[in-house]
Amino acid sequence: MFMMTKDNVSVIMDSFGVIVVGVGRAGGARIRDIGNAALYATVFPILQGVKLVGFVSRRADVKIEGSENLVLEEALARPDVHCAIIATENSTHESLARQCLNAGKHVLVDFPLSINAEAVKSLTSLAKEKGVKCAEEDIGLLTADYKTLQEYAKSREVESGFITLGGSMNGWIGDWKKSGSPFHCSSNCMHTLLDICGDITPVSAHAEYVADTKCNAYATFKTQQGKLVELSILREVRDKPYRKKEFEFKFTDGSTFEPPNSPYTPPTPPDKPGLFMKDFIQFVEHVKEGVERVPSDWVTFRAVQLADEVDIMMKKSPKSTGLDF
Repeated sequence: MFMMTKDNVSVIMDSFGVIVVGVGRAGGARIRDIGNAALYATVFPILQGVKLVGFVSRRADVKIEGSENLVLEEALARPDVHCAIIATENSTHESLARQCLNAGKHVLVDFPLSINAEAVKSLTSLAKEKGVKCAEEDIGLLTADYKTLQEYAKSREVESGFITLGGSMNGWIGDWKKSGSPFHCSSNCMHTLLDICGDITPVSAHAEYVADTKCNAYATFKTQQGKLVELSILREVRDKPYRKKEFEFKFTDGSTFEPPNSPYTPPTPPDKPGLFMKDFIQFVEHVKEGVERVPSDWVTFRAVQLADEVDIMMKKSPKSTGLDF
């Protein structure tokens, strides 16, 4: 049982019903984890009352054991649904989030919240108007390597740094109309730069695009202290999904931080939740107890705003190739 406040009226809720919109890899992980919420609640009491009501898929024939395939409009009309998690193509995030918020549901969206900064601002305002929470996922900020970097950088000033994100370009990821530009699609890397460096300004950007083969995008940013940091997004078509993130930061005290090159082994529940479950726990704490979550509203907005700016810069750059579409 927990209390929410809307228009200064206290509301007691005995349960927290969740629907997951989208049944791809991320959505599937959400369905699995939240379906086990009662097990996790033995270790994380904040999850008491959390229940997976069902999932929403474009395909009516999709079946997932232990969960119900729902129609979104009908699900949003149900009083036992309090929260929607959106795990679909990037271009659909804004409209789905808006629909859920207008129905008075809390919303957690896989990054990016939208592929347009003004839409991010609008959704944040709508959530406040409706008295609900709207937040963006970034499990990369919850990894052990990142937590170590965050602590290391807390008392230091960045001299230079880079992030390189390699990944597959299969499916909708390779369709900019569905995914947004490479920098929208990888706004989580912007989150990292903003968190470690503070606010940054784009200096230059360009991309090399070969249809159905690869897309490499590069951007350079300047910190408020005039230091340069670089972001590279390297995607290519592969037989299997692939993702690798590397980063290094040098600091003005002469020190350097780079994460150990160790593979990630998924932990087992209930005492060691995976990253998606950690993100969900953080969101429930945000809803139930008002705990601040990462990324913050400012980081969410500024990351997409930077992606908007870099996208324009990239398309205008004489160094860019293959962007005539």
